[in-house]
Amino acid sequence: MTDQILRAIDPLGHVRFFVADTTDMVEEMRNIHNASTTATAAMGRVLTMMSILSLGLENPGDSITVNIKGGGPGGYLVGLTDGVGEARVTAERPEVDIPSREDGHLDVGGWVGRDGTLSLVRGYGMKKPFSGLTELVSGEIAEDFASYFFQSEQKPSIISLGVLVEPDHHVSHAGGLFVQLLPDHTEEDIEKLEDVLETLPSMTTMLSEGLTPEAILKEKFATLEPELLATTQPHYVCHCSHQKMLDALLSIDEADRRQMAEEDGGAEVVCEFCRTAYHFSADELRREGEVWT
Repeated sequence: MTDQILRAIDPLGHVRFFVADTTDMVEEMRNIHNASTTATAAMGRVLTMMSILSLGLENPGDSITVNIKGGGPGGYLVGLTDGVGEARVTAERPEVDIPSREDGHLDVGGWVGRDGTLSLVRGYGMKKPFSGLTELVSGEIAEDFASYFFQSEQKPSIISLGVLVEPDHHVSHAGGLFVQLLPDHTEEDIEKLEDVLETLPSMTTMLSEGLTPEAILKEKFATLEPELLATTQPHYVCHCSHQKMLDALLSIDEADRRQMAEEDGGAEVVCEFCRTAYHFSADELRREGEVWT
């Protein structure tokens, strides 16, 4: 299976569509973070959304960062994309799990928490970033993103995100749907979308039934006649490096760096996105020109 994101638009330019199958990258994420079942569902939904949002990056140096803080046992969630088709995610406590809901579904909202915020920052290289903040609706991720786009960016959106985790903990299906009304949309467009939503299954149900992103687009949204614009293969990508981590260490106060050098003989820094460990000697912790005795 190869992950993919389809981008499409209706003939009149009133509605745009993004349909993604992110099964492989979410499974990779689960292994990187050794995430629990519920954490995998929560983090996988954020990762899927970040991979979709990556298609909106227009220039090198652009980025989108999402922070979700709901007060739940999983702690904070951070999603980041800084390249088309590239995304990564981290959580404060990915190892934590909680019981499923009474209906048998994973309790993502309970894991994330519902008393908090979703913030989104769009970075534009050297230009001033754009940021928005909204209260969480449910902690289930998709509803919270939809609320953000409507309240903060005035863009009515339909968002469906899903991750199906099997009893042996592996991810069998993951994907997302992002439909956004454009400025010239009409009441007829809204009515057509409402009709679709009345019978639209969940993303994991459609993927489990063998529907590809293209089939979902053509079969489920046929009345809007979506025209395929592009297909992108998403990847879990982290751009950390030994030098970037060293630069971060050297920004710490001299007293703290000296303490690390004296007590530990150096330092180890683990990237929160890809879990790569970087080791630094005591000498590397000394800035140029500093004299330690």
